Order: sequence, then structure tokens, then C-alpha cells
Amino acid sequence: MLVEDAWHGRGVGAVLTERLIEVARRMEFGRLVAYVLASNRAMRGLLDASSLTWEVAPEHDLGPSVVCLAAEL
Repeated sequence: MLVEDAWHGRGVGAVLTERLIEVARRMEFGRLVAYVLASNRAMRGLLDASSLTWEVAPEHDLGPSVVCLAAEL
């Protein structure tokens, strides 16, 4: 998911994240995975505030600049 810079801080990312979670549950996904730039604190905070519990998924290591987070549905 990508939100245009002009829309940052307006809740668009939070709404899209929750909608994505709803759709994934309806489609009976077992897990969501998010690749986030390590420096992107806003996105990490958005995921932490979502309805899921996100944990670092070291099996998807892409190096120090990207963090892979996973959440069970």
C-alpha cells in the first residue's frame, strides 16, 4: 500500500489498512505480511495501532533497511 505524500497524516493509511484486514479475513487468509522501510516510523505506528498484533518475521530478511512484519488473522 502506498499513500501519496500529500495525503499523509489524514487517516487514509489507517482506513486502507483496516479495509485490507477486513478483506483478508473475509477471504480466509491466515496471515498478513508487511514490508516496511526501517526508517518509516509512521507506518510502523499505523500497524501497531491496527486491530492486529504485528511481529517481526525474520524469515523474510531483506537487509537492515527493510523490516518484515507479520500478523496472524
